[in-house]
Amino acid sequence: MAVPISVVMPARNVRRFIREAIVSVCTQSLSVSELIIINDGSTDGTGLEADSVCRKLECDAEISPTPSFLVLHQDHRGISSARNVGIRLASQPWIAFLDADDVWSRNKIELQWSVIVRYPDVGVVSCAYSTFKDGGRVLPFFTSCLTNPSNSDIGEPGRFLPRIGPEFFTSGFVPLPSTVIVRREVIEEVGLFNEKLEAVEDFDCFMRILANYPLAIVERSLMGYRQHGTNTHRNLPLMEANLLKYCELVAANPQNYPPGASEAATRGLEWVRTCYGLDS
Repeated sequence: MAVPISVVMPARNVRRFIREAIVSVCTQSLSVSELIIINDGSTDGTGLEADSVCRKLECDAEISPTPSFLVLHQDHRGISSARNVGIRLASQPWIAFLDADDVWSRNKIELQWSVIVRYPDVGVVSCAYSTFKDGGRVLPFFTSCLTNPSNSDIGEPGRFLPRIGPEFFTSGFVPLPSTVIVRREVIEEVGLFNEKLEAVEDFDCFMRILANYPLAIVERSLMGYRQHGTNTHRNLPLMEANLLKYCELVAANPQNYPPGASEAATRGLEWVRTCYGLDS
């Protein structure tokens, strides 16, 4: 049985990683319906590798049911554009994101789907994750550091927050794209990823959703976030410039964001400036 989830995977110059990401989708204990890979102008053969891996997996008798595969190649337009193209092509009512340099644990979809069944009004489902480099894990990050607001419901395997407020941001927990499953109609309603943002576009999008829709979090590490030399967060000037843009967006449209989202971005901006040695 496959659940009604489309996986959207943006990919640019990640040939050495993408096979592992695709396999982690196709070997889930609970299968997804489709995998859409957007090759965003790669110059290292990422698109060819994605095509090759998908063809082989389609013929793999040990994978059943096999999700439908679509690999689309476009000129380089940025990660927001790639995700948005995938969302528009998706055929299922739920969309999961997986960056092509990250990997899922085998039971990610199964546990998150159980939360969706338990809380049918949820808009976004996230999970804990671990950070790793090639050769071993670096840092587990668990959501147990979250505060316990009075409006949250804690059960197995996670917690349900009807709305998030300022106390949510004190935990430091951020719903990374590769942890998230979102209801398609919700992201279409609030607006897709902002293609004018080259970083923190995911935070902007998810905050706009969580201003109006519930969040559920599986409090188990179900995603591996890969650290490597070209992670966006390592480009501190880019992070600073886009956090400033994000703060301007919140200031201009506060009704579109949850309470505390602006202050959280300001703290992030201060952290970036400290790391880069910039004056605040």
